[in-house]
Amino acid sequence: LGAASLEIVYRGVLHNALKQRFRNEIIPILLVALIYSVFMVFLYPNPTYFLLNFLGFVILGILWEISDGNLFATIVTSVLYNVLLIIFVFF
Repeated sequence: LGAASLEIVYRGVLHNALKQRFRNEIIPILLVALIYSVFMVFLYPNPTYFLLNFLGFVILGILWEISDGNLFATIVTSVLYNVLLIIFVFF
């Protein structure tokens, strides 16, 4: 549920709002990734974690654009990303 709600807020709402404001597709992708990464740095103040989140969210933003706004694709990818993070952190 966490990945689904996160994707709905960041992709479905924020990304779409920024996409209407900017004509270039890369600006909303980078802004959403930066906003999410900055929020997460308050929870986990680690530069490596910041960069991983930023890159992960850039990839999700690109996937969102490639899949023509398919929220299911970004939710599944976000879940897989979270599982990989858990595996790397705990194992």
